[in-house]
Amino acid sequence: MTACAFVPADAEQNDQARQEADTAAPDLSAFLIRDPALQTELGLSPDQRRAIRTFLDETDGPLWALRDLAPKEAGEKLRPLVVRVENGLAGLLDARQRSRLDQIAVQYRGLPALLDPDWSGKLSLNDDQRGQIQSIVRETRLTLRKLEERGRNGERRDVLEDTAGRLRTDGREKILAILTDAQKRQWATLMGEAFDLSRVNPLAVKAPELREASAWVNSESLTLAKLRGRVVALHFWTFGCSNCIHNYPAYKAWHTAYSQKGLTILGIHTPETQGEHNIESVRTKAGENGLTFPILVDNDRKNWDAWSNNIWPSVYLIDKKGCVRYWWYGELNWQGAEGEKWMRERIDELLAEDREVLPSRSP
Repeated sequence: MTACAFVPADAEQNDQARQEADTAAPDLSAFLIRDPALQTELGLSPDQRRAIRTFLDETDGPLWALRDLAPKEAGEKLRPLVVRVENGLAGLLDARQRSRLDQIAVQYRGLPALLDPDWSGKLSLNDDQRGQIQSIVRETRLTLRKLEERGRNGERRDVLEDTAGRLRTDGREKILAILTDAQKRQWATLMGEAFDLSRVNPLAVKAPELREASAWVNSESLTLAKLRGRVVALHFWTFGCSNCIHNYPAYKAWHTAYSQKGLTILGIHTPETQGEHNIESVRTKAGENGLTFPILVDNDRKNWDAWSNNIWPSVYLIDKKGCVRYWWYGELNWQGAEGEKWMRERIDELLAEDREVLPSRSP
């Protein structure tokens, strides 16, 4: 697919869009260190892994809260978290481990990293090359952000992901065509041996623990720590929300199909209107609609705030180790979006990971 820019209707909007495109997405490469496969690649010892987990615990909450912010605002808030991680790694990794981590970070960032002064200097890029690369990166970002907007408006995610993949490939080919053979060899040296980043997500943070509840429906009090070893589909809802109601069949189908295989459905009822604060009404609505899985009543919005959630419904998938891996905002099947199918595939993936002895059934 040929990269093409999304061109707004007038010059003022065009200037704004280009300024936004020149704002790179926050660099999360420092947080790649949380990934178990990468830790194995680096040959980290058990003591090193424990030390890394300790300082990552301090950054997980603040990092998770940045996920939906605009790039500029997220970047500003990310800097102190990156410094905290880098300080934690200082003196912890040996020279070989540090070098390999830097190579994988370059692979993660890709060719747009060439816009950083350090990297462009190492490749001796001239002004003309830097200008061409900046133009390609800008145009690619503009189009990717338009695709993201289309996804939020309900278009099929699998189709948009395929389009985005082709767009990134096209951008890489254009940038490589700008480099000399010597620069390409230097770039390959900086990246080192290829590492499979397809399943590495630096935002796979430890899920925020459940806060005090106004009440529990269909269950005694639970914690995510108690559910460790199971996959958890945690969703925010309120009984007066029509989009939430349209998601009920998916939750019930997942509960039926997967509860014996290691999945727990956990609803967090956070009211939007005053009438939705009535706990007995929550119980009644759950019973009327066949919602038999555990429901936490979040009248004080402590869990809503802890998760930095901002929309009903929202569905989050938590893996067996307690990390948030995938999420979906809004109605799953809105206008043919096939979110239910996409999330079911992710549930299958998480259930297949690191198989271990699980509780015999959901609480």
